[in-house]
Amino acid sequence: MAQTLDTVLLEAATKALAAAPKTTCLPKEAWFCLTSAEWASWMQAFGSVLAIVGSLWVARHQAAKQHNYSLRQIRAQHDLEKSSAAAALELIAGGVAASVIQVADIIDSKHPPELETRLVDNRIGEIEAHLDANTSISVADFPADSVAHHLSLSLLVRATLHGAKLFKEADAEKREHLRPATSDWLRRQANHLVVLAENIRDGTFKLPDVMANSAAPEADRKNTEQGGSSHKG
Repeated sequence: MAQTLDTVLLEAATKALAAAPKTTCLPKEAWFCLTSAEWASWMQAFGSVLAIVGSLWVARHQAAKQHNYSLRQIRAQHDLEKSSAAAALELIAGGVAASVIQVADIIDSKHPPELETRLVDNRIGEIEAHLDANTSISVADFPADSVAHHLSLSLLVRATLHGAKLFKEADAEKREHLRPATSDWLRRQANHLVVLAENIRDGTFKLPDVMANSAAPEADRKNTEQGGSSHKG
């Protein structure tokens, strides 16, 4: 009977130890004891943080790489086309139009403010590269009927840059007020640039169509608000 009781007690003690939470303690740090489940939770949380940080770094690295590649492509294209002033102007107008459309798409996407600022700033850098290329071409290189194209392109690009920078430099609250008007205005500017590129290619020019709506979006918004107030009155 005694052996049977000892056996029962031993089996009960073994089962109790097996059912108790297993802990893993660091050497000489008895206060820092966690169960295996707690260690697993901490390691999972730490891994999640590392994954988020890693994905952000990769996204930022890829965006910077793409931006630098775009700038190199712009410069390479302008170098190839510089032998023909008119062809270079057409290339610049089309390139600016593409970058402006991208700015409008970014604004419509409503990214977080910091990311939105960086994306818009990258596109602004591309537009400025096109403007520098346009400025670097001497007016003496143009035939007489292309001088107006050169000047109007410069004015149109500068106005577009001003509008994009107004949005980029605005705070989050003001951006929400400017967002619809700026996006619409930038798309109109892009359309004017496409028309100008076609005019350059065809050797025609329509100044009112290209320059009539080059006011900055802030001015457009104010004019709209004033017009609405007058109509209500």
